[in-house]
Amino acid sequence: MQFFDRSRFDVSRVILLCLAGLTLAVFWPLQHFEFLLWDDYEYILNNHHVRSGLSLENLSWAFTTTHASYWHPLTWLSLMADAELFGLNPQGFHFNNLIIHLAGALLLFATLKGMTGDPWRSGFVAALFSIHPLRIESVAWVAERKDVLGAFFWMLTLFAYHRYVIRPRVWRFFAVLVSFAMGLMTKPILVTLPFALLLLDYWPLGRFGSAGLTATNRPIMKQVRFSTLLIEKFPLFILAAVSSLATFLAARQIGAVPAIEAIPLGLRVGNGLVSYVRYIAKTLWPTDLVFFYPFPQHPWPVWEVLGSFTVLGCFSVLTLMYSRRFPYLLMGWFWFLGTLFPVIGFVQVGAQSMADRFTYIPHVGFFVIIAWGTTELLLTTKYRKILVVLACIGTLLVAASTRSQLFYWKDSVTLFKRAVEKTRDNYMAHYCLGIALSDEGKTEEAIVQFSESQRINPSFVPPLYNLGFIMAQKGRLEEAFGYYSRVLEITPQDASAHNNLGNVLVRQGKEDEAAKHFVSALTIDPDFALAQKNLTNLYKQKNKGAFRIEPDFRETLRHRKDGERKSITPTEESDEK
Repeated sequence: MQFFDRSRFDVSRVILLCLAGLTLAVFWPLQHFEFLLWDDYEYILNNHHVRSGLSLENLSWAFTTTHASYWHPLTWLSLMADAELFGLNPQGFHFNNLIIHLAGALLLFATLKGMTGDPWRSGFVAALFSIHPLRIESVAWVAERKDVLGAFFWMLTLFAYHRYVIRPRVWRFFAVLVSFAMGLMTKPILVTLPFALLLLDYWPLGRFGSAGLTATNRPIMKQVRFSTLLIEKFPLFILAAVSSLATFLAARQIGAVPAIEAIPLGLRVGNGLVSYVRYIAKTLWPTDLVFFYPFPQHPWPVWEVLGSFTVLGCFSVLTLMYSRRFPYLLMGWFWFLGTLFPVIGFVQVGAQSMADRFTYIPHVGFFVIIAWGTTELLLTTKYRKILVVLACIGTLLVAASTRSQLFYWKDSVTLFKRAVEKTRDNYMAHYCLGIALSDEGKTEEAIVQFSESQRINPSFVPPLYNLGFIMAQKGRLEEAFGYYSRVLEITPQDASAHNNLGNVLVRQGKEDEAAKHFVSALTIDPDFALAQKNLTNLYKQKNKGAFRIEPDFRETLRHRKDGERKSITPTEESDEK
């Protein structure tokens, strides 16, 4: 008796269902996770545009702001839509992160299967991409909505491009262009996509005109000159260039791009080379994953830099040597190297040396090498029959690793403690843990963490702010004065430090000195409403005569309305505290 009709059995549908079920099973608990102090507050809870949901005013803001150092209006709109639907319940935000991530994984499978004609290896790549432990940061962190949404549009662009290649039409290429543009409006990391399309032209699409490059079970694509392929993608390169420039300028404006002299080129290049190898190591052995890997304060040992350069160089040469016999090696390896390049640190953006989330798109190329390379090695051996079993076991082990490490992202204290335990001299982890403990009322424990953060990185200002604030609350005004004074030694043009120092001096009965700091704060930032309020109150208390306020500021205080002010400090003192 035949239990099912094999002629009607659709392996692709089964793989899609298994992929969806596995991804949901692994990440399902994240719906019960909290918002994190690490950017979730800046993106959502402290952002009145997102909190208030969808509106014409918020729509305009989304398309004009570079808040959080990016121009990504579609990301903002997606978060606003979540707020509109779920309020400030983190469950809805987490669920949508998961659904968008799953949609990207399904699109990856559909596109890769369509290009190669191989559902099994395509399914294996999509499964590894979807459930690898390095995905946790992107999926479990609400503020990384830009990551999962950007990846979705990346996969959608690949899908549209494949449709265009099969049957070139202007409107189909326009669909590619629109999808790519939408992707750039979610995360600018998509600037490398045109280069990735060229790699797909080489393999599996085989459009370069070289024999033996086309994948099996797929119609032969029309072969095109390389120069024609470049011209074909010229509109995409233009969009990528504009997005890159806008991103760099936005990051430079808020200080996310350190000055060139702040981090020497040699240190940045050395860290980039070592990070490439560290990404490979964490892909193959994903343990000790943390939310922040600090940039090394001292250069990597020469042997590590040279060793990393040798490994990368040798594998690159080998992929070129065997590119005709194993074309997927060239595609996968240079996909991995190329899509990681913008965030590898040669042009440093942010204080991290590397980040798990940066592997989101690059992993596709690496997993292609694993899927197709393993099959090639076992094609001529008797062990080929157990290949499917090994693949299933490997996938389940990866899923188990992801599930076990997922819970480190359930709340801020757990996440930051994990980083403190698994890394050394991680000033950012100590600082963030201090913030989380302070929010829980564990002030003494928070002081320890802030002090350790400041010890590791004496030029890092935020711990000094928090120490000053805590000491002021405890009435230890001399210590508070010392911490705020230290801030001004590091950043003399810091209006918030002047304001906070002024508050401490008022409580010490030194009104004349306090007034000077309030005036300094307003000199630096005339729109600083809190400093205006504090100076006005002090002016009234002194009956307008005990010290001198410049006429310009007197006029300012009389007519200007209080407004909002963005500050890098997590806590600011007011005269009411």
